[in-house]
Amino acid sequence: MNPANYLYQHHARELARGGVRNSDGSVSTVYGMTAPDESGRHRMLPTVWDGQILPPDAAYDRARMNGLWRYPGSFSPTRTLHNYMNDLDQHPRMEEDVRNYLAGMAR
Repeated sequence: MNPANYLYQHHARELARGGVRNSDGSVSTVYGMTAPDESGRHRMLPTVWDGQILPPDAAYDRARMNGLWRYPGSFSPTRTLHNYMNDLDQHPRMEEDVRNYLAGMAR
Protein backbone atom coordinates (compact mmCIF):
# COMPACT_ATOMS: atom_id res chain seq x y z
CA MET A 1 0.00 0.00 0.00
CA ASN A 2 1.41 3.40 -0.85
CA PRO A 3 2.12 5.70 2.13
CA ALA A 4 -0.60 8.24 1.29
CA ASN A 5 -3.17 5.45 1.20
CA TYR A 6 -1.89 4.07 4.50
CA LEU A 7 -2.42 7.44 6.18
CA TYR A 8 -5.87 7.67 4.57
CA GLN A 9 -6.77 4.25 6.01
CA HIS A 10 -5.74 5.51 9.44
CA HIS A 11 -8.06 8.51 8.92
CA ALA A 12 -10.94 6.22 7.91
CA ARG A 13 -10.50 3.98 10.97
CA GLU A 14 -10.41 6.96 13.32
CA LEU A 15 -13.43 8.57 11.65
CA ALA A 16 -15.37 5.32 12.09
CA ARG A 17 -14.61 5.67 15.82
CA GLY A 18 -15.80 9.28 15.80
CA GLY A 19 -12.39 10.95 15.62
CA VAL A 20 -11.53 13.68 18.09
CA ARG A 21 -14.01 16.53 18.54
CA ASN A 22 -12.32 19.91 18.54
CA SER A 23 -13.66 22.91 20.46
CA ASP A 24 -14.86 24.52 17.20
CA GLY A 25 -17.04 21.48 16.39
CA SER A 26 -14.67 20.08 13.78
CA VAL A 27 -13.31 16.54 13.91
CA SER A 28 -9.67 15.49 13.70
CA THR A 29 -8.68 12.01 12.58
CA VAL A 30 -4.96 12.49 11.89
CA TYR A 31 -3.77 15.76 13.49
CA GLY A 32 -0.43 15.11 11.88
CA MET A 33 3.11 15.71 12.99
CA THR A 34 6.40 15.17 11.22
CA ALA A 35 9.18 13.05 12.69
CA PRO A 36 12.28 11.43 11.25
CA ASP A 37 12.55 7.71 10.61
CA GLU A 38 15.64 5.51 10.72
CA SER A 39 16.72 6.58 7.21
CA GLY A 40 16.49 10.32 7.92
CA ARG A 41 13.25 10.78 5.99
CA HIS A 42 10.66 12.89 7.81
CA ARG A 43 7.31 11.13 7.95
CA MET A 44 3.81 12.56 8.31
CA LEU A 45 2.54 10.68 11.35
CA PRO A 46 -0.90 10.74 12.96
CA THR A 47 -1.23 11.84 16.56
CA VAL A 48 -4.88 10.74 16.73
CA TRP A 49 -5.11 7.16 17.97
CA ASP A 50 -8.18 5.43 19.39
CA GLY A 51 -10.20 8.64 19.51
CA GLN A 52 -7.67 10.82 21.31
CA ILE A 53 -4.77 13.08 20.42
CA LEU A 54 -1.61 11.58 21.87
CA PRO A 55 1.50 13.50 22.94
CA PRO A 56 4.20 13.45 20.23
CA ASP A 57 6.35 10.74 21.86
CA ALA A 58 3.39 8.40 22.33
CA ALA A 59 2.11 9.05 18.78
CA TYR A 60 5.59 8.36 17.39
CA ASP A 61 5.75 5.07 19.30
CA ARG A 62 2.34 3.99 17.96
CA ALA A 63 3.34 4.84 14.38
CA ARG A 64 6.70 3.11 14.82
CA MET A 65 4.89 -0.08 15.88
CA ASN A 66 3.12 0.01 12.49
CA GLY A 67 6.33 0.72 10.58
CA LEU A 68 7.35 4.33 9.97
CA TRP A 69 8.11 3.51 6.34
CA ARG A 70 4.36 3.09 5.75
CA TYR A 71 3.70 6.83 6.23
CA PRO A 72 4.32 9.52 3.58
CA GLY A 73 7.53 11.48 3.86
CA SER A 74 10.52 13.21 2.34
CA PHE A 75 13.97 14.29 3.50
CA SER A 76 12.63 17.67 4.66
CA PRO A 77 10.03 18.16 7.42
CA THR A 78 8.81 21.29 5.65
CA ARG A 79 8.38 19.40 2.35
CA THR A 80 6.63 16.53 4.14
CA LEU A 81 4.10 18.91 5.70
CA HIS A 82 3.68 20.82 2.42
CA ASN A 83 3.06 17.59 0.50
CA TYR A 84 0.43 16.48 3.00
CA MET A 85 -1.40 19.80 3.19
CA ASN A 86 -1.34 20.32 -0.58
CA ASP A 87 -2.16 16.78 -1.70
CA LEU A 88 -5.00 17.43 -4.13
CA ASP A 89 -6.42 13.95 -3.63
CA GLN A 90 -5.91 12.87 -0.05
CA HIS A 91 -6.41 15.92 2.16
CA PRO A 92 -9.59 17.18 0.43
CA ARG A 93 -10.97 13.62 0.47
CA MET A 94 -10.38 13.44 4.23
CA GLU A 95 -12.09 16.80 4.74
CA GLU A 96 -15.06 15.65 2.66
CA ASP A 97 -15.30 12.44 4.69
CA VAL A 98 -15.48 14.49 7.88
CA ARG A 99 -18.10 16.86 6.41
CA ASN A 100 -20.22 13.86 5.40
CA TYR A 101 -19.76 12.30 8.84
CA LEU A 102 -20.85 15.51 10.59
CA ALA A 103 -23.80 15.96 8.20
CA GLY A 104 -24.93 12.41 9.00
CA MET A 105 -24.78 13.19 12.71
CA ALA A 106 -26.92 16.30 12.20
CA ARG A 107 -29.84 14.31 10.78
